Amino acid sequence: RDALLSIKGIGPFSAGAILLRGLGRMDEVPSVTMFAEDAAMIYGRAIDEAAIARRYGRQIGYWGFYVKTGAARLRD
Repeated sequence: RDALLSIKGIGPFSAGAILLRGLGRMDEVPSVTMFAEDAAMIYGRAIDEAAIARRYGRQIGYWGFYVKTGAARLRD
């Protein structure tokens, strides 16, 4: 993540996406907060960010990926 962030133009979201999709690293997301709006749409209420982080632990990347793709499908 740090190596990716050192590349000009790569921010936290892009670094997380590269780790997730490109390298299969599911152990982090840039910030649960980045996904709060999409998660609220799916869950029908605001999320407890600490509870989400505890629940998914090292697999938090899966949660972020599914929240983003699920929210996009709901919008369509």
